[in-house]
Amino acid sequence: MTFDSLQGVAPEIYEAARVDGATRWREFRHITLPAIRSVSQLLVLITGLWTFNDFTTPLVMFNTAPPSAANLISLQIYINSFVDLNFGLGAAMSVVMIAVLVVATFLYIRLLHMNVGEVPNV
Repeated sequence: MTFDSLQGVAPEIYEAARVDGATRWREFRHITLPAIRSVSQLLVLITGLWTFNDFTTPLVMFNTAPPSAANLISLQIYINSFVDLNFGLGAAMSVVMIAVLVVATFLYIRLLHMNVGEVPNV
Protein backbone atom coordinates (compact mmCIF):
# COMPACT_ATOMS: atom_id res chain seq x y z
CA MET A 1 0.00 0.00 0.00
CA THR A 2 1.39 3.34 -0.92
CA PHE A 3 0.76 6.33 1.30
CA ASP A 4 1.08 8.93 -1.43
CA SER A 5 -2.29 8.20 -3.00
CA LEU A 6 -3.22 11.82 -3.49
CA GLN A 7 0.06 12.60 -5.21
CA GLY A 8 -0.30 9.43 -7.29
CA VAL A 9 -3.34 10.73 -9.17
CA ALA A 10 -2.16 11.82 -12.59
CA PRO A 11 -2.92 15.46 -13.43
CA GLU A 12 -4.10 14.28 -16.84
CA ILE A 13 -7.10 12.64 -15.19
CA TYR A 14 -8.21 15.93 -13.67
CA GLU A 15 -7.57 17.71 -16.96
CA ALA A 16 -9.64 15.16 -18.88
CA ALA A 17 -12.45 15.54 -16.35
CA ARG A 18 -12.40 19.33 -16.78
CA VAL A 19 -12.49 18.97 -20.58
CA ASP A 20 -15.52 16.69 -20.19
CA GLY A 21 -17.22 19.41 -18.13
CA ALA A 22 -16.82 18.02 -14.62
CA THR A 23 -17.24 20.42 -11.73
CA ARG A 24 -14.80 20.58 -8.80
CA TRP A 25 -17.23 18.56 -6.71
CA ARG A 26 -17.45 15.81 -9.35
CA GLU A 27 -13.65 15.73 -9.64
CA PHE A 28 -13.37 15.32 -5.90
CA ARG A 29 -16.14 12.72 -5.69
CA HIS A 30 -15.21 10.57 -8.69
CA ILE A 31 -11.43 10.96 -8.91
CA THR A 32 -9.92 12.07 -5.60
CA LEU A 33 -12.03 10.05 -3.15
CA PRO A 34 -11.55 6.69 -4.94
CA ALA A 35 -7.82 7.42 -5.20
CA ILE A 36 -7.40 7.94 -1.46
CA ARG A 37 -9.90 5.29 -0.35
CA SER A 38 -7.44 2.69 0.94
CA VAL A 39 -5.33 5.24 2.81
CA SER A 40 -8.45 6.82 4.33
CA GLN A 41 -9.72 3.44 5.52
CA LEU A 42 -6.40 2.68 7.21
CA LEU A 43 -6.36 6.15 8.78
CA VAL A 44 -9.86 5.68 10.22
CA LEU A 45 -8.86 2.28 11.68
CA ILE A 46 -5.67 3.57 13.30
CA THR A 47 -7.36 6.71 14.62
CA GLY A 48 -10.18 4.64 16.10
CA LEU A 49 -7.74 2.32 17.86
CA TRP A 50 -5.71 5.26 19.10
CA THR A 51 -8.79 7.01 20.48
CA PHE A 52 -10.01 3.85 22.18
CA ASN A 53 -6.67 3.46 23.95
CA ASP A 54 -6.38 7.12 24.92
CA PHE A 55 -5.24 7.29 28.51
CA THR A 56 -3.46 10.57 29.07
CA THR A 57 -6.34 12.92 28.22
CA PRO A 58 -8.81 11.60 30.83
CA LEU A 59 -6.03 11.19 33.41
CA VAL A 60 -4.93 14.80 33.03
CA MET A 61 -8.50 16.09 33.00
CA PHE A 62 -9.98 14.05 35.87
CA ASN A 63 -7.04 12.45 37.70
CA THR A 64 -8.21 9.15 39.25
CA ALA A 65 -11.82 10.23 39.89
CA PRO A 66 -13.51 10.55 36.49
CA PRO A 67 -17.24 11.27 36.27
CA SER A 68 -19.37 8.36 35.12
CA ALA A 69 -19.68 9.79 31.60
CA ALA A 70 -15.88 9.81 31.21
CA ASN A 71 -15.20 6.46 32.84
CA LEU A 72 -12.99 4.85 30.18
CA ILE A 73 -11.57 1.34 30.29
CA SER A 74 -7.97 2.55 29.95
CA LEU A 75 -8.36 4.76 33.00
CA GLN A 76 -10.09 1.96 34.92
CA ILE A 77 -7.18 -0.37 34.16
CA TYR A 78 -4.79 2.21 35.61
CA ILE A 79 -6.95 2.78 38.70
CA ASN A 80 -7.39 -0.95 39.38
CA SER A 81 -3.73 -1.75 38.81
CA PHE A 82 -1.81 1.12 40.33
CA VAL A 83 -4.17 3.00 42.65
CA ASP A 84 -6.07 0.05 44.16
CA LEU A 85 -3.09 -2.33 43.65
CA ASN A 86 -5.37 -4.98 42.15
CA PHE A 87 -2.97 -6.13 39.45
CA GLY A 88 -4.96 -9.25 38.56
CA LEU A 89 -8.09 -7.30 37.66
CA GLY A 90 -6.03 -4.73 35.77
CA ALA A 91 -4.30 -7.46 33.77
CA ALA A 92 -7.61 -9.20 33.03
CA MET A 93 -9.15 -5.93 31.86
CA SER A 94 -6.11 -5.32 29.62
CA VAL A 95 -6.47 -8.74 28.00
CA VAL A 96 -10.19 -8.16 27.39
CA MET A 97 -9.45 -4.73 25.90
CA ILE A 98 -6.83 -6.19 23.55
CA ALA A 99 -9.23 -8.96 22.50
CA VAL A 100 -11.97 -6.43 21.76
CA LEU A 101 -9.56 -4.31 19.70
CA VAL A 102 -8.33 -7.33 17.73
CA VAL A 103 -11.90 -8.42 16.94
CA ALA A 104 -12.89 -4.87 16.00
CA THR A 105 -9.84 -4.57 13.73
CA PHE A 106 -10.56 -7.91 12.06
CA LEU A 107 -14.21 -6.98 11.46
CA TYR A 108 -13.27 -3.55 10.13
CA ILE A 109 -10.79 -5.03 7.68
CA ARG A 110 -13.25 -7.72 6.57
CA LEU A 111 -16.15 -5.30 6.13
CA LEU A 112 -14.10 -2.91 4.02
CA HIS A 113 -12.40 -5.72 2.08
CA MET A 114 -8.96 -4.30 2.76
CA ASN A 115 -6.15 -6.51 1.54
CA VAL A 116 -2.88 -6.43 3.43
CA GLY A 117 -0.15 -5.28 1.07
CA GLU A 118 -2.67 -4.02 -1.48
CA VAL A 119 -1.36 -1.47 -3.96
CA PRO A 120 -4.12 0.85 -5.18
CA ASN A 121 -4.57 1.25 -8.93
CA VAL A 122 -4.09 4.95 -9.41
